[in-house]
Amino acid sequence: MSDLCAIRCPRCGDTKPPDEFGINRSKRSGKQSYCRLCTLSVDRARRRANPEKVRVINRRSYQRHRPARIADVKEYAAKYPERIAAKAAIKAAIQAGDLIRGSCFACLSTENVQGHHEDYSKPFDVIWFCSSCHRTYHRFMERLENGGPNE
Repeated sequence: MSDLCAIRCPRCGDTKPPDEFGINRSKRSGKQSYCRLCTLSVDRARRRANPEKVRVINRRSYQRHRPARIADVKEYAAKYPERIAAKAAIKAAIQAGDLIRGSCFACLSTENVQGHHEDYSKPFDVIWFCSSCHRTYHRFMERLENGGPNE
């Protein structure tokens, strides 16, 4: 790493590459003053120090964005009825005890496991992924469909 392109975080004192800093268009450098790790730790500490304030802010945000969220859900349901039906079938089978969630196919975790459908016409033919691996899988597949990782 060249010292010319590296930025020093004043909070932790580490010199890091520019991609370790968030975007701030009002700064001449175009980057935040503090690295992402320091920003995250400060934000977490602030939220832990005043959880009631965080709840109030989250509640207001939820109420403010609720109509748009409801509209998005309705639009998604109208656009992809087969996905909604497959997800509902899985949910009903799990609640009835006819289907048991497995562990994550990729990392074997049992936390936040979701069913992934390759074919929505076969609702019980699922691959179990934790939410993190499921997101990673979809990003990977999207890159393959768009011509590979370099494009």
